[in-house]
Amino acid sequence: MLIVLGGLPGTGKTTIARDIAEHRRRVEQRSVDVPGLVPPAWASVQRHDYAPWTTQRLVIDTASLSAHEAVQSILSHVRD
Repeated sequence: MLIVLGGLPGTGKTTIARDIAEHRRRVEQRSVDVPGLVPPAWASVQRHDYAPWTTQRLVIDTASLSAHEAVQSILSHVRD
C-alpha cells in the first residue's frame, strides 16, 4: 500500500498482526458499516496467499501498537 501524508512522498507500508489470536479475534468481531460488504471469515484469511515484500517498507504491528502509536511511527518514518 502506498501512503501520502501531508504532501510527503509515498512509502511502502505493511500492517500486520503478529499475535494470531488477536488477528483472529479482530477478523471474527469486525463490524461492517458499508452496505453489502461482507467481511472475510477467518478460514478465508488463513487461505489468502500473501506475497512477501521484496523492497524496503515500514512494518506496523497493529497487535502491539495503539492507533496513536502506529500513526506516530508512520509520521516518524516519512519525516526521516
